[in-house]
Amino acid sequence: AVPQAQLQAISLNDLEGDFDIVINATSTSLSGDALQLPEKLQFKYAYEMAYGKPSSFIDQAKQRNVPYAEGFGMLVGQAIEAFYIWNGVRPQLKDFL
Repeated sequence: AVPQAQLQAISLNDLEGDFDIVINATSTSLSGDALQLPEKLQFKYAYEMAYGKPSSFIDQAKQRNVPYAEGFGMLVGQAIEAFYIWNGVRPQLKDFL
């Protein structure tokens, strides 16, 4: 838990400043559209909710030398929880990877 976290939603074009993380939750990665991040936007980590194929979001994180992760881990985490709910057994992450 992060007791003092603040969340705010604004237009991509209006983003500027220094952020801890930027999460791409748009459909651009699924449709193959390019997502252009503003130059004024600085961030320490990038998280792409999509997975499985390259995205312009991840390409831009790489160009900025920003550590990134894709959504495959989230998918596996959800699968583990669903399996637990239905079967009463919580598989280990290593069983899926």
